[in-house]
Amino acid sequence: MSLFAILVPAAAVSLAAPQADTQRQFDLIADAVTSAQTCEQIGFSVDRQGIVDWSLEAKADAMASGLSEPEAQTALEDAVREEYGRVLERFARAKIMDHAIDNVKRNNRNWHLRCEDLSKDPFTASYFSKA
Repeated sequence: MSLFAILVPAAAVSLAAPQADTQRQFDLIADAVTSAQTCEQIGFSVDRQGIVDWSLEAKADAMASGLSEPEAQTALEDAVREEYGRVLERFARAKIMDHAIDNVKRNNRNWHLRCEDLSKDPFTASYFSKA
């Protein structure tokens, strides 16, 4: 089998999948989107329109790096959906354990740290700030 025959399928797969930088950006957007409401509830200011604008820019960047618009949209939606699933699981576990004050404190501390991290990360700091 020629080297060309081996590399062409691999290249086709890599073109359909978001590049590492694009995926990292989509993952950060997913963290921001799924944290916005809770961060606001615990005293952080969130620039929701800024996150929307960032999402549009990230999709445009993904398209410039070779993804089609539907592929970029799907990759972003998948990242948000996966993170949202993790957040829902976290809330469900916290709800089950809400009778124990230590668990409530731990959950609140985890969210506070998550929001603080978002307010300090160079990619997300402009969208999250301590109110």
